[in-house]
Amino acid sequence: MKNKKGSSEVILMVLLVVFLVFFFIGVYFSSLKRVETKIYDAKFLREFYSKQEVAEAYIQKAGEDAVKNGKTGFKDNFKTEFGKYNFEEDYLNELKKIVSDGNFEVLEGENFLEVVIKDLEMKISKDIKVIYSPEISVKIYLGK
Repeated sequence: MKNKKGSSEVILMVLLVVFLVFFFIGVYFSSLKRVETKIYDAKFLREFYSKQEVAEAYIQKAGEDAVKNGKTGFKDNFKTEFGKYNFEEDYLNELKKIVSDGNFEVLEGENFLEVVIKDLEMKISKDIKVIYSPEISVKIYLGK
């Protein structure tokens, strides 16, 4: 009898170890897909921020041109104006696609319209793949 009790405890322990091994393997493979961390390296941040400023400048200019066409139908006017640009940079072409698909918001203020874009991803591929997803918000003032 003593032998049977000992063998069931060993079987239970082996099953527990197997369960834990599969659990941690699952956790490991699910975390391989995407790792997010804060970047404190100034060169990456400067490059991302400069790209964001360029994107915001194009949005600002297209927004001002769209306002000249009248306040009604701003979103369509903005899509048309932004579609006129030809870009070589991948992130600006991605921004152009986001705008042409209408995946942005236009918020109305008292004397301004605000264009908000949340879906843009900027990438830097050097030794590691770094992705920056800014929330771009540009105000176009109407009283000029």
